[in-house]
Amino acid sequence: MYLAPIPTLSCLDLIRDFKYHLIESYWLVTYQKYREFYEELSKEDGHYLIIDNSEGIGHRVEDHVMMEWADRLCVQEAVIPDINPVKSGDLDGALKSLELAKHFKDENQNSKYTFMGVIHGRNLEEAARLLRYFKDDVCGFPNKSFIPREILMQYCNVPPERRHMLGASSVTELLRLSTRRIARSVDTNMPFRGAASNCHFMAYTDDRAPKFSPEMKIYRERASVFLMYLEKALRHDK
Repeated sequence: MYLAPIPTLSCLDLIRDFKYHLIESYWLVTYQKYREFYEELSKEDGHYLIIDNSEGIGHRVEDHVMMEWADRLCVQEAVIPDINPVKSGDLDGALKSLELAKHFKDENQNSKYTFMGVIHGRNLEEAARLLRYFKDDVCGFPNKSFIPREILMQYCNVPPERRHMLGASSVTELLRLSTRRIARSVDTNMPFRGAASNCHFMAYTDDRAPKFSPEMKIYRERASVFLMYLEKALRHDK
């Protein structure tokens, strides 16, 4: 299983050599350093870029903004907007997500990249509707769902190479699922969040701590070690 890191601004250089990347649209429009990094990365060979509308981090951008950046960065994959009933509190989220997906696909039917549909629901019947609709797309399984995503992925008839795990609940979960080769890839900010333990900043922006401060050095070293460990642990084909 491939790791698609979601780095903090101070750690962008640590993920340059990774194949898979999950790009937050909100950070593209907010931080110059972030967009310049991915503009450069998009010109290099060997990368698989996935763009998301940043709903998961609480800063959803408009669909047309995400797609403009998808074109600009020549991404390989775009996550279709959805309404997760767990996060939104909208119990009709799965049904509304289906309507959103139909509209989104109609609006972007001439796009050159693959789409990722998000699978969730209050029950298997609702999830099955989304699975049927996204049967020819990549299916994304969020870490917050009424139905555990491990069950959803077992229920899913889409092959593992077209399954992606959106977020990570724990290292234990990732290691357990990776040994089963149940999904192609997973995105997470876990190495960077974990590295900030006992530090006084998360370093999402450059002004949280001086660039060459001892704390920043410790933070980057921790993140680098965590990142290398997790990437190696998930890649059983190496």
